[in-house]
Amino acid sequence: MKKVERYLLVKAQPHEVIGIEPEAPLRVLTPDGTVIEAKLESGKKFRKEDDGKNVAIVGSKVYAEDYGYRGTAGAMATMKHLLEVGQTFKLTGEAGPRIRVLGTLAAKPEATAERVFLPLPTAQKLFDRAGQVSHLFVVVDGDAEAAAKELQSALGSSVQVRVVSR
Repeated sequence: MKKVERYLLVKAQPHEVIGIEPEAPLRVLTPDGTVIEAKLESGKKFRKEDDGKNVAIVGSKVYAEDYGYRGTAGAMATMKHLLEVGQTFKLTGEAGPRIRVLGTLAAKPEATAERVFLPLPTAQKLFDRAGQVSHLFVVVDGDAEAAAKELQSALGSSVQVRVVSR
């Protein structure tokens, strides 16, 4: 094996939140089980010094809070705008901390558009999941099928092991 990447997936409406380790690929597991990698459009990825900080990389459809404005007829309405690098937003409601945007994701692939990536320790803390992970991506050199069989044998039937090619 080459390395193990730890991820924490939290379904926090309206977005899926993914906690990742510093400099890890921005991987998303789609509902059909496909693993895709999101592409950074602007800003930067997490570094080791970002662990535990309230920072995020956001998808192209993650909006800031609603802002009230007066429409042409004078009626109050709300409008949303996309988050940009440097802006802050609330992820977990009024009681939660403000999160600063470090980077934004490209609009393609579409499956990454509503995702919010946080440093793994930040995600674990914000969602009360200390020490927990939901996914392990094992990067191997050599025979991936043999490595998958070895992992499946060691982990048992309660864990799904899949081979994903790049």
